[in-house]
Amino acid sequence: MLSAPRQHNTSRHERAAPLILGLLKRAAEAQTIGARMLVLEEELDGLFVSGDADTLRLAVLTAALGALGGRLREAHLAAHIGMRAALDPGQREAYARLRRYTAVP
Repeated sequence: MLSAPRQHNTSRHERAAPLILGLLKRAAEAQTIGARMLVLEEELDGLFVSGDADTLRLAVLTAALGALGGRLREAHLAAHIGMRAALDPGQREAYARLRRYTAVP
Protein backbone atom coordinates (compact mmCIF):
# COMPACT_ATOMS: atom_id res chain seq x y z
CA MET A 1 0.00 0.00 0.00
CA LEU A 2 1.29 3.45 -0.90
CA SER A 3 1.35 6.09 1.75
CA ALA A 4 0.88 9.78 1.22
CA PRO A 5 4.11 11.62 0.50
CA ARG A 6 5.65 13.40 3.42
CA GLN A 7 4.63 17.04 3.68
CA HIS A 8 7.49 19.50 3.21
CA ASN A 9 7.60 23.18 3.85
CA THR A 10 7.37 23.93 0.15
CA SER A 11 7.23 27.67 0.63
CA ARG A 12 10.69 27.57 2.24
CA HIS A 13 12.03 25.33 -0.53
CA GLU A 14 10.41 27.47 -3.20
CA ARG A 15 11.93 30.56 -1.62
CA ALA A 16 15.40 29.01 -1.32
CA ALA A 17 15.67 27.71 -4.90
CA PRO A 18 16.09 31.08 -6.65
CA LEU A 19 18.43 32.25 -3.90
CA ILE A 20 20.65 29.22 -4.40
CA LEU A 21 20.62 29.77 -8.16
CA GLY A 22 21.65 33.37 -7.51
CA LEU A 23 24.55 32.19 -5.35
CA LEU A 24 25.68 29.83 -8.09
CA LYS A 25 25.48 32.64 -10.64
CA ARG A 26 27.59 34.88 -8.40
CA ALA A 27 30.14 32.09 -7.95
CA ALA A 28 30.42 31.71 -11.72
CA GLU A 29 30.77 35.49 -12.08
CA ALA A 30 33.52 35.52 -9.44
CA GLN A 31 35.39 32.78 -11.28
CA THR A 32 35.17 34.72 -14.54
CA ILE A 33 36.40 37.90 -12.86
CA GLY A 34 39.24 36.03 -11.14
CA ALA A 35 40.33 34.44 -14.40
CA ARG A 36 40.40 37.86 -16.09
CA MET A 37 42.43 39.27 -13.19
CA LEU A 38 45.00 36.50 -13.60
CA VAL A 39 45.35 37.30 -17.30
CA LEU A 40 45.88 40.98 -16.55
CA GLU A 41 48.41 40.20 -13.79
CA GLU A 42 50.35 38.02 -16.23
CA GLU A 43 50.24 40.81 -18.79
CA LEU A 44 51.51 43.28 -16.19
CA ASP A 45 54.33 40.94 -15.17
CA GLY A 46 55.17 40.39 -18.83
CA LEU A 47 55.62 44.12 -19.37
CA PHE A 48 58.32 44.23 -16.72
CA VAL A 49 59.96 40.97 -17.81
CA SER A 50 60.17 42.20 -21.39
CA GLY A 51 61.32 45.66 -20.38
CA ASP A 52 58.37 47.22 -22.22
CA ALA A 53 56.67 48.67 -19.13
CA ASP A 54 55.70 52.30 -19.34
CA THR A 55 53.49 54.52 -17.21
CA LEU A 56 50.55 54.49 -19.66
CA ARG A 57 50.35 50.68 -19.84
CA LEU A 58 50.88 50.51 -16.10
CA ALA A 59 47.98 52.92 -15.51
CA VAL A 60 45.66 51.04 -17.85
CA LEU A 61 46.40 47.61 -16.40
CA THR A 62 46.30 48.64 -12.76
CA ALA A 63 43.04 50.55 -13.29
CA ALA A 64 41.49 47.49 -14.92
CA LEU A 65 42.75 45.28 -12.07
CA GLY A 66 41.33 47.69 -9.51
CA ALA A 67 37.92 47.72 -11.19
CA LEU A 68 37.86 43.93 -11.40
CA GLY A 69 38.92 43.68 -7.76
CA GLY A 70 35.95 45.84 -6.82
CA ARG A 71 33.58 43.65 -8.83
CA LEU A 72 35.03 40.53 -7.21
CA ARG A 73 34.52 41.98 -3.73
CA GLU A 74 30.95 42.94 -4.65
CA ALA A 75 30.20 39.39 -5.85
CA HIS A 76 31.71 37.97 -2.65
CA LEU A 77 29.71 40.22 -0.34
CA ALA A 78 26.51 39.75 -2.37
CA ALA A 79 26.93 36.00 -1.84
CA HIS A 80 26.88 36.63 1.92
CA ILE A 81 23.67 38.63 1.56
CA GLY A 82 22.16 35.86 -0.54
CA MET A 83 23.21 33.23 1.96
CA ARG A 84 21.53 35.06 4.83
CA ALA A 85 18.32 35.37 2.82
CA ALA A 86 18.26 31.60 2.25
CA LEU A 87 18.49 30.78 5.97
CA ASP A 88 15.83 30.64 8.64
CA PRO A 89 16.27 32.85 11.75
CA GLY A 90 18.09 30.18 13.78
CA GLN A 91 20.45 29.45 10.91
CA ARG A 92 21.07 33.18 10.41
CA GLU A 93 22.05 33.48 14.06
CA ALA A 94 24.49 30.55 13.76
CA TYR A 95 25.83 31.94 10.46
CA ALA A 96 26.38 35.36 12.05
CA ARG A 97 28.17 33.76 14.99
CA LEU A 98 30.42 31.71 12.69
CA ARG A 99 31.17 34.76 10.53
CA ARG A 100 31.91 36.71 13.74
CA TYR A 101 29.37 39.41 13.01
CA THR A 102 28.41 41.44 16.03
CA ALA A 103 24.69 41.83 15.33
CA VAL A 104 21.97 39.94 13.52
CA PRO A 105 19.34 42.32 12.15
